[in-house]
Amino acid sequence: MSRIARIIPPGSLVHVISRFVNREFLITCEREREQYLDFLQRCLNKSDWRLLSYAIMSSHIHWGSVAGHTPFYQLCKSVNSSFACWYNKRHGRIGPVFANRPTTLLVEPADALYLISYHHNNPVRAKVVTSAIESTWTSHRAYLGRAERPSWLDIELGLSLAGFSADSTAEFDEHVRCHALDVDPLLSGHNMLSDRRALRKSLGMSVEVGSPSVDIHALKLSYPVVGEQGCRLKPRWQGPLGHVLQVVSGHTGVPPEVIRSRKRVRTITHARQLVVVMACQLLGREMSEVARYLNMSPEGARYHVRHGKAETKQTAKALLESLVSGET
Repeated sequence: MSRIARIIPPGSLVHVISRFVNREFLITCEREREQYLDFLQRCLNKSDWRLLSYAIMSSHIHWGSVAGHTPFYQLCKSVNSSFACWYNKRHGRIGPVFANRPTTLLVEPADALYLISYHHNNPVRAKVVTSAIESTWTSHRAYLGRAERPSWLDIELGLSLAGFSADSTAEFDEHVRCHALDVDPLLSGHNMLSDRRALRKSLGMSVEVGSPSVDIHALKLSYPVVGEQGCRLKPRWQGPLGHVLQVVSGHTGVPPEVIRSRKRVRTITHARQLVVVMACQLLGREMSEVARYLNMSPEGARYHVRHGKAETKQTAKALLESLVSGET
């Protein structure tokens, strides 16, 4: 059955999820985790991909990477096939180890912190440990200097994209702890199945929905797609949300980091509302994505949209013009 080709432009932030067959708990010891990381290291050294984070769970594996020019299938197949052969030989088994091909999710660069935190908190959500720092299954301890920092794990880039300096690992650890139980379908891939079905129906194509294809929300859509609620999704603006934040900050005088804080002073709330209205109502970005970027709940973002005054929307439209003109 034919599938839609993966579209992973170099420089994209990519979340890769590889699941074991039948959701089985195949990795049962540190030796097997170390062996997977060894294969991953060998293949990364032969490619131009940059690994930011990982979580080697018993039933599945996560990577967070910045894509290079090396084709994804070439990199991932080398890693997973090598590990599968090693694993089958070690356990005297025959047959597939991984279920289908990996899921690949394109993530906003502004969400790098949430992606890395999502990976580092996987053992916490699985109730294996009570905090990320206790687990040796992820890259979190390497970020904090509690474990060896391998050359193939780009911690410096990961911290930079997450908004932290090399000297602020304590603040990074605090953020990870505060978001220990967060579950986001945009990061987990749980919302992809209905999107693939809608894409197959709208294009009249045969798409294998049992394994992942391209994340259509990361593309500039030139065709109608039906969302989960049966609503037609319009094409969305593809620029970084940080650009919207900067425009609003320049207009209101509220620093970007303050807009993204949890403070509820009127001027800050107004600036936050402008960002939500611009991004969601005018630019077509998803409510949950914008809420996550602003460190607020989706319900809070919806409240801003519903209760936005007419003058707020007019201001948002005017700021949108300056944003567009600044990009052209």
